[in-house]
Amino acid sequence: MLENLILFYIANRLYPHVNAARAKGLNPETKSKIIKNTKAMITHKIGAVVIFGTDNLLIAYFVGAAAVGLYSNYTMITSGLNGIYGQLFGSLTASVGNLGAVSDSKKALPVFKRINFAGSWLYGFSTVCLVVLFNPFIALWVGKEYLFNQGIVILIALNFYVTGMRQAALTFRDAYSLYWYDRHKPVVESIVNLAVSMVLAAPLGVAGIFIGTFVSTMATCFWIEPLVLFQYGLKASPWPYFKDYAVNSLITLLTALIVWSICAALPGSGLPSFAVKTAVCAVAGNLGYLLVYRRREEFRYFVELLVSQFVRKGKPL
Repeated sequence: MLENLILFYIANRLYPHVNAARAKGLNPETKSKIIKNTKAMITHKIGAVVIFGTDNLLIAYFVGAAAVGLYSNYTMITSGLNGIYGQLFGSLTASVGNLGAVSDSKKALPVFKRINFAGSWLYGFSTVCLVVLFNPFIALWVGKEYLFNQGIVILIALNFYVTGMRQAALTFRDAYSLYWYDRHKPVVESIVNLAVSMVLAAPLGVAGIFIGTFVSTMATCFWIEPLVLFQYGLKASPWPYFKDYAVNSLITLLTALIVWSICAALPGSGLPSFAVKTAVCAVAGNLGYLLVYRRREEFRYFVELLVSQFVRKGKPL
């Protein structure tokens, strides 16, 4: 609260014209739109807490507190990655919002494609690394007795992937304030998640709960969020987006299988083995994306962007 009060004071000193504009008041239509979207946003926030906050409760109830302890080792890593990537996508929201305010949807669509391309590669590569390196890292960190089996590890990585693939669409949704159009989605998603998780928890244990999270995401967020964004924000067909999603998912699957096979055949154990596997993930984990995407306009854009950061008029910066 103190920080916000200080910022409020500084903003009033630097931008006194804002107070003059505020004294005139908002027109009823704008005020109604803000209130409506704020209510819908609250629903989305509550839904997110229910979806991502109930897994531990369900695991503790159906499996046991010990499994929650094991899961916390994995969530510490995925939460760290999501925190870093969340900062990256969150920093784009203001720029995207400004783009939507001053430009038409035709100019916003290429920007979305570039952000979605970067997010797809980033989360795809990270998922490959999680599938291959999750258990070796935790074995080095806390010991082999604190590991889940590889099937559960794949489910954790899968949920990380499908959640990450939503980030570009969510960034644009937040920037465009499109909360109202899918306001019922969090409720349906929460119900599906709890229902499937509770049904599958008894026969499958922890795996059943993670399957419930995956099913709820694919049954709601996977298709509703892009449809809302493309219909009301970008005003374009969503089918190229779903095509790119399928292609990236296939590349991620094949890359994970190849990298996993290579690393499984490597001899040795301990830190040297983990270092070698990490190097294999870094190289082979990106090679598939590079081969498939090297001709994409979005790939050329980021290559040119990176080059421009190191070279200016033929001279190193």
